[in-house]
Amino acid sequence: MQLQAASYFFPTKPDNAQEHLVAARELASSGLAEARRSVWSLDQEGTKYQDLANMVSKVVKQLTDGTSVRANVTTRGYSL
Repeated sequence: MQLQAASYFFPTKPDNAQEHLVAARELASSGLAEARRSVWSLDQEGTKYQDLANMVSKVVKQLTDGTSVRANVTTRGYSL
């Protein structure tokens, strides 16, 4: 949305467009940091060798508990 707003303002109000670009950059940076935290949480003590499919399911549950977001995790293929 920030990038769409930047595109909208760019031809007539470049200062406004710049503000939206900065906001988009900050959102992307925080999203990347959150993704990294989520990946690192897969390697928590005591679950280091637990299979990835179960860990992904647990992380999705943690991220969506207490929210209106509903997610289903389905895996296919090899399992232990």
